[in-house]
Amino acid sequence: MIHKEIDLIEFADIVEFCKKGKGEGTLLDYKREIPKTETLAKTIAAMANTHGGTIIVGVKDDGDYPEPPFDGVDYSDHLRQQITDIYVQHISPPVFCEVKVARSTDGSKCFIFIRVPQSISTPHAVNRTHIYIRTGQKSNPEDLAAPERLSWLYSHRKQSEELRSELVGIARDHYDSFKLGCRGEFSPPTVLTTIIVPHFPQIPLCDYQLLEDMLAQRCAIPTGAGGHFPQSPNVFPKRVNQGVLWTTKHSLPVNDNYKVTGRVHHAFTYLSSFGLLRHSETVHEPNNEKLSQLELRKISFAVLSPICFAIRFFQELGYGGAIDFCFTLEPTTDRVLEVPAEYIEVLRGEPQLVSGTSFIVRRTKYVGEAAEHLKDFLSDILEELLWSLDFRSEQYLHDLLTDNPCILATLNN
Repeated sequence: MIHKEIDLIEFADIVEFCKKGKGEGTLLDYKREIPKTETLAKTIAAMANTHGGTIIVGVKDDGDYPEPPFDGVDYSDHLRQQITDIYVQHISPPVFCEVKVARSTDGSKCFIFIRVPQSISTPHAVNRTHIYIRTGQKSNPEDLAAPERLSWLYSHRKQSEELRSELVGIARDHYDSFKLGCRGEFSPPTVLTTIIVPHFPQIPLCDYQLLEDMLAQRCAIPTGAGGHFPQSPNVFPKRVNQGVLWTTKHSLPVNDNYKVTGRVHHAFTYLSSFGLLRHSETVHEPNNEKLSQLELRKISFAVLSPICFAIRFFQELGYGGAIDFCFTLEPTTDRVLEVPAEYIEVLRGEPQLVSGTSFIVRRTKYVGEAAEHLKDFLSDILEELLWSLDFRSEQYLHDLLTDNPCILATLNN
């Protein structure tokens, strides 16, 4: 509901959300009554200066958690304009929020739903004097920004960009260590690497000790035939500094009859508490002469699963900021793509991978935007990635994305 299109959010949606008992934190704040001007301005500005977030007016909280009855506040005209005036007139520069006044069936009550974006125009000051950030602490949810955070905000997120590069480097180091540990087992196959990371990371989005539970219980994505991403049967996460990782090694089927050559298929997944996800997976066995239909689907699911998992993970945290998506296909040998006749729509002659090259696809999306247009987003990424294999088929993408378990799990989250 937090990432639902703003105009579609209804009174009943907010009631159902509150019944789930999601607690307050850096990204979520409940207000029982319409706050005083400076109080609401402080919360909005602090969220914009940090990760963005959601404010729901009309909900009493017992400590951190919503407390029934969930009946909202009395409705009156001009409530939306009242909220708009606060973030336009009392925050500098203004923070342009999405606001929905969701009225009850009889029209007498309402919730005010305020979606605050993560800003690139930081810092935002309240009444031109005070700069706040969200702390995530119950006793002091907003606090004046410390000098080092002010430097961060005044640099317009430059330090976030540096942190993002550092997080990507840490994930790469873990992967390189994994490859070294494989020694002679690690052959040079075609590998698809997905990196998904907040565009402006600042602080951990959650306690790294909670990652295992979130992944295993709440965010795992079904991939069909009983499998889930990122976990595989009998594979348990390994705790590393500020994150967890999974590694698997097993024989790679090389054709649609599941013939096994004895080579080892490697899959590596790393998730940090800052929200970075890296997944690297063998999608083609180097001694196989052709990319089979099975391997074509492996490439497809190696894209679908991390995207759907990441969206579900960020939704679970209530994070709605901008996300960078990067997909790198690293072929090492020339291989022909073997495709069923009904999917043949090859536009550039003989389909093959180009030896010694990498193909990269990049996108930046807000979480809500990616979730709302999930099928179009996935189709866009896959179409461009599969184009690198000289393969295009609208029918293949339609069949792949129709009733796909990854997509259904994400949309029904």
